[in-house]
Amino acid sequence: MFKITPKQKHLQAYYKELKEFERLGQAHEGTVKIAFQHLLEAIAKQSQWVLTQ
Repeated sequence: MFKITPKQKHLQAYYKELKEFERLGQAHEGTVKIAFQHLLEAIAKQSQWVLTQ
């Protein structure tokens, strides 16, 4: 089972992406969805899972 910790690089990248969207004035549901999708893709790749949409 894959465990997510606050210091994990994927989670840190997620928060960094959210901050960048906020800096650009784009903090809304659509950008949160994009950042979360990138987080899921990174975790899936690391775990050798197939992410379907």
